[in-house]
Amino acid sequence: MDLLITEIRIIQISLERGAISTPSLCAQKMLVSAEDHRASKHCGIDILAICRAIFVYIFYRRREGASTIEQQVVRVITKRYEITFRRKLKEIFLAILISGEVNKKLFPAIYLTIGYYGTNTVGYEAICKAIGCKVDDESPAVAARIVSRLKYPEPRLTSLKKAKKILARELHITKLYHEHIEKGFHEYLCTRRFFPRKH
Repeated sequence: MDLLITEIRIIQISLERGAISTPSLCAQKMLVSAEDHRASKHCGIDILAICRAIFVYIFYRRREGASTIEQQVVRVITKRYEITFRRKLKEIFLAILISGEVNKKLFPAIYLTIGYYGTNTVGYEAICKAIGCKVDDESPAVAARIVSRLKYPEPRLTSLKKAKKILARELHITKLYHEHIEKGFHEYLCTRRFFPRKH
């Protein structure tokens, strides 16, 4: 637990000091819409999403994601990806703990900073370079391109099937983003920058 918090603090300090680029606010909002639209209301885990995922698995034998942004931060930092009940329970426990130690509005920026987007593309600066955009680009189209690759990491050679999945994801989360803006789902992130930009 202490090592996990230390890693998070190191990333936070690096962002605060401008040592690494802060993800655009639009990308952070897009991430919330795509991965965790109840982020402002839970304590690190989304009970409703977990119940839905269990229901879908029991009755339809289909796996459905229920991880919060905090859980995904835990997964990336601990580098534990095995599909086991024990690993998931530990991830849930750690997500609850870190949500009590770290300001909730920081997690989207932190996850975007350390996320895996595809072959040789780890972190926000890397994905911005890969798709040819500026780190401070606030357009929803660019944000969707970035966030979609967290669910569908892009391989070195992208097949037509993979490209279509990524594009469909971009369109889907962009629609959610606009719906969620109207509902105020992103307000907890606030419009004021809480990290300086890297120059």
